Amino acid sequence: AYDKAAECHLKIADNYMKLNNYLLVVSSYQKAAGYYEKAGKYKEAYDLYIKSAEMNSDLGDDIAASSCYRKAGELLRSLGEHEKAVELYFKSSEVDSRIGRYHDVAKAYIGIAKDYEETNKLDEAAHYYILAGDSSMYYDEITAISSYYNAAKCYQKLSNYKDAIYYYNKSANLSLKAKRPIDTAKSYWKLAECYRALDDLEKSAEFYYKYGKCTEEINDSEGLAVKGYRKAAELYKRIADDEFENKNLDRAIKYYKLAAESFDKLDDFITSGDLYFRAGSLEEEKGYGTTLDTITNAIQEYKKAKRLDRAAECYIAINDYESAAETYSEYADFFLSKNNLFRAAHYHKLAGDSYKKINRKEQMRNLYNKSIQEYLKYIELIERKEIIETEEANVGNALFGIAEAYRELDKLIDAEKYFEKALTYYKEKNDHANIALSEAFLAKVSGKLIIKQGNYKKGSKLLQRAVEYFRKSIEIGNLDKKYIKFLEKNIKECEDILSEIGRKPEVSLTLDRYAYTFTNRLLPINITIANRGEQRICKINFLPQFPENFSIINSPSGLNELETGKTVKTSIEIKVDKPGEYKLIPMELLYEDEKGEKYVKSSNPITIEVIEEPHLGSIKLDNIQDIISTYKKYAITNLNNNNYMQAGDGFKGIGDCYKKLSPQDKKNEIEMKNSYARAIQLYLKFINSIPEDKELSADRLDLLGEVYRRIAQCHENLNDLKNSERYLEDSNNYFKMASDKVIRIEDKTRIEQKIKINDAMASKIRAKLLINENNYEDATKLLEKSVSILKDSMERGGWDKEYGEFLNDNLKEAENLLKKLKNQHVE
Repeated sequence: AYDKAAECHLKIADNYMKLNNYLLVVSSYQKAAGYYEKAGKYKEAYDLYIKSAEMNSDLGDDIAASSCYRKAGELLRSLGEHEKAVELYFKSSEVDSRIGRYHDVAKAYIGIAKDYEETNKLDEAAHYYILAGDSSMYYDEITAISSYYNAAKCYQKLSNYKDAIYYYNKSANLSLKAKRPIDTAKSYWKLAECYRALDDLEKSAEFYYKYGKCTEEINDSEGLAVKGYRKAAELYKRIADDEFENKNLDRAIKYYKLAAESFDKLDDFITSGDLYFRAGSLEEEKGYGTTLDTITNAIQEYKKAKRLDRAAECYIAINDYESAAETYSEYADFFLSKNNLFRAAHYHKLAGDSYKKINRKEQMRNLYNKSIQEYLKYIELIERKEIIETEEANVGNALFGIAEAYRELDKLIDAEKYFEKALTYYKEKNDHANIALSEAFLAKVSGKLIIKQGNYKKGSKLLQRAVEYFRKSIEIGNLDKKYIKFLEKNIKECEDILSEIGRKPEVSLTLDRYAYTFTNRLLPINITIANRGEQRICKINFLPQFPENFSIINSPSGLNELETGKTVKTSIEIKVDKPGEYKLIPMELLYEDEKGEKYVKSSNPITIEVIEEPHLGSIKLDNIQDIISTYKKYAITNLNNNNYMQAGDGFKGIGDCYKKLSPQDKKNEIEMKNSYARAIQLYLKFINSIPEDKELSADRLDLLGEVYRRIAQCHENLNDLKNSERYLEDSNNYFKMASDKVIRIEDKTRIEQKIKINDAMASKIRAKLLINENNYEDATKLLEKSVSILKDSMERGGWDKEYGEFLNDNLKEAENLLKKLKNQHVE
């Protein structure tokens, strides 16, 4: 049909030609061209567009000529003939420029740009999009907006983010002026992407936020706005966290606020409140006058989230205890309306605490009594089995809450009664954390009651017990900072009372409570001495008390004095030659007060579990998991006690076990690598824990040489040969320093033999590197050297079982590599 229509228009054109009516001839040609294009006869269509353009030009109709050239160009572009298409677009633009038809010039430039873009000539495409934008900016804002946007897209694809940003901004500003929010938002999103690519997270977040704000104005675009605000929120929080980590608190404050604002837009009011609160806390720390406004923002967010407890905490942070009390009361009433008596009681008590801060005694008493009654009613419902306990809401916690309310009311006899009941409940449940808390408060309340009766000696003992249990509660952990501060305040109150009744100097001597080690392995036991008394103590000496089969390798040095409030950390290093579980009080502290009166303080009891060390030579598939578990327990226990070298040995042992397992098993390989990497990390932590300015003994230098050798061994097992070489060199440096310091000839000989063994390991590692480079001749020489040294070292003997296995494994590996090389040479 289109063919016939085109032919009809050509016949009409012939008739008009006979009549010399060229305007109608051209009109018919253009119509015929259009129908040929629809029929897929592109050559005929193209010829007629060109013929029309030339005739229009001859007739002086430049507008029509330009249009026909442009249509011919579009036709060629759709056929992929981009070079010819560009020529026609140029012709069109030249004509339009000459007659001042800038709108049509822009269309021609866009056609050229599209041609270049489709052939991936993005620089050229961008150039003509810009020309299109410049040509149409004052006449056609929509064309200018899209042209600058498309130019920016080309630059973005080229990673030319600077120019991309410039033209996205230009497009955004024009679309903003033209009140086209969708176009503005598109540019904002792209600007955010560009800044993200440049790692300018601040600008990226800014434009994601602008995108969210812009799309809010568009109907049915809630999802788009959320997308922008979420990106902005995540980036602002990430920036704030990084700035906080780097101690740039002013910038952290700024970006926590921006993150909070973004999370508010996402209706995530709790996170928004948390971030405002964090910013406000930092402002308070810096002494800024903006704290109140920022914390008020946090309060508003928490109230939107209906988390009145957090809102009340914010009021406390700005010392508005009245508002805190009112907010807690409102929250308590909410839970009461839901028949949640336990929570209602909890928040009524917190409201009472707030009124107590501002000495509003009547309101305080009313709320504490209300809390007590609600807790009692809750317990009654539990006993009648009308409701069930939960992990948080249980009878023990209710009894403890009642006791606390009575304590705050200074009704100590009632408080003592309910602390005893709470303690009984927690003991039945084997709840160690709450047992310690109940013991602490019970001892404190009982101590105060007995002191009121004039029995200072017994009262002092109870208060000392309270202090011990408060500290134990803090040590057990799982408490937030606020509650820890509360317990510390109770400790201070007990200590203040004790100081008033003139007690003796209080010194604590704390050792690692549990240790796990292998026979004849060096075991550090960490010691903390704290002077918690009101006077300086002097002439402090340690008196170790270990059984016969314990060898003391290094004892702590005595101290001349320890000022009040000061703490000193030291350690004692031992070896145990027999397996077993040893429960003992291994240390006493001898000291004097300022008047010369002598005191003895025993350490806490400790448990040392000693087993025979598993040896890798005895590993079998049926017992390897037990050996791994043993090393894991050794590693974790020592890590908990901050014995980093021993923890490193444990993880190295785990790595050695997995190395012995089937190498085809990917899981074993991953476990091996992770274990060696952890061992390296801990060995380095041990090294870094030694003060740089401390003069080291020969024994300590020798030990450092051993640790560096073990790091090298881990790197070799990870096939990180370069680092293995480097750490062997460090190991030898420390062995040489140790050798220079020792006096006995046999000690010097032993250390020098270790240096030779390190040289053998280094030769083997260097040989492996040469094998990787196909330098088999030099590798063979180095392996022969390694084998010779290792054989000599084994023949000399005198090594313990662990070191002997280490030498044997390295000798076997060197011999196998040498044999393999020689066999290759023969082949």
